[in-house]
Amino acid sequence: MLRNVSYNHKKITQEIKKAVGPSFPFWTRLKMGGIGSSKMLISNCSPDIAKELNKDKYPNKAYIELRPKGICIYFRSLLETFSLTIPYYRLTIYNNSGRFKIYGGSSWIEFAQSENAKHFFDKLMVQRLAYLTKFSAVVDLNSI
Repeated sequence: MLRNVSYNHKKITQEIKKAVGPSFPFWTRLKMGGIGSSKMLISNCSPDIAKELNKDKYPNKAYIELRPKGICIYFRSLLETFSLTIPYYRLTIYNNSGRFKIYGGSSWIEFAQSENAKHFFDKLMVQRLAYLTKFSAVVDLNSI
């Protein structure tokens, strides 16, 4: 879900909180070693995101914030800030020689190769796995 988060609209804030949960508390952020990525260069994206990014001529950069039930990808265009909100159950990540591509529903973003990105995406995958294992069925193979 792509939303303009430049202004404090309660309806949009509630939609994001419902989809991916509220931001982590301060002490949890410290224990995790941070919840945000560094700014990464966007090399390619879906048409709905490209429509917003093509409004200005600045380099297209984005950063990712971890949330309890998903991620928020933030990017700027002109004087507006946009958030692509993706719950973990819709999140798909591809790594093609260091170029990470994130899919969430019909929207996607591909990031240029970065040295710092791998460490963050490893943390993201651990968070995603921890969240999704809460809902997986436990199967006792001895009873089959």
